[in-house]
Amino acid sequence: MRVKARPPSGKQPEGAPLFNRYASSYDDVVGQAVSFSGQGSEFFARAKLGLLKDLITAHMGSTRGIHLLDVGCGTGNLHAGLVAEGLQVTGVDVADGSLEVARSKNPGVQYDLFDGCKLPFQNGSFDVSMAICVFHHVRADLQLGLIAEMSRITRLGGLVVVIEHNPVNPLTRLAVWRCPFDKDAALLSARQSKMLMASTGIATNTRYFLFLPFQNRISSLIERNLWWLCLGAQYCTYGINRESRAT
Repeated sequence: MRVKARPPSGKQPEGAPLFNRYASSYDDVVGQAVSFSGQGSEFFARAKLGLLKDLITAHMGSTRGIHLLDVGCGTGNLHAGLVAEGLQVTGVDVADGSLEVARSKNPGVQYDLFDGCKLPFQNGSFDVSMAICVFHHVRADLQLGLIAEMSRITRLGGLVVVIEHNPVNPLTRLAVWRCPFDKDAALLSARQSKMLMASTGIATNTRYFLFLPFQNRISSLIERNLWWLCLGAQYCTYGINRESRAT
């Protein structure tokens, strides 16, 4: 078996009570926070799915049969779309309430509780590891350890992906300010994300996205051609894992 889970420490991780509180209302809360854009949470989920599909296909040729770990998966909003693309998805989170909701929505996906620090899997268990809007909730002194864990459980030549809110974008800051569980979030710049990844030996790239709050042929063209411009509402820092670690 490629993936071997180890039980968490038993101590409730920091942040778990907050996200358990919003587990059943997560989509509604996010939708309210971004309502000024004229779009709901589904629009932003579709944008992330499209970006992930493009990245994985570009680096691995296809999404079919790819083993992906979603770190800080929350209620698993992207997982149905990822499974539909042929990925084999596993999710981990510190909040057991969020995982209960995720399991109810995605019965074919494996979910595990973790302690926020040590990922409960063997070295090189996954082709892709990702963390979407997670690191701004992680204490600064724990961020390097978590990205190192993502690198550890990603196979040599696999893909490590971090998607975060772009603090340069004023509308992103407004959405974060309006979201109750982002009240104490410390947004990371793309430079900070790249430095975290580089510290683990990952050669990084950054792609900005969500420049416009709608999807059509024109907006798709803009997204494809302005990926380098640091004004998108969110950004994706990603790279190929070059580190090989003995199990």
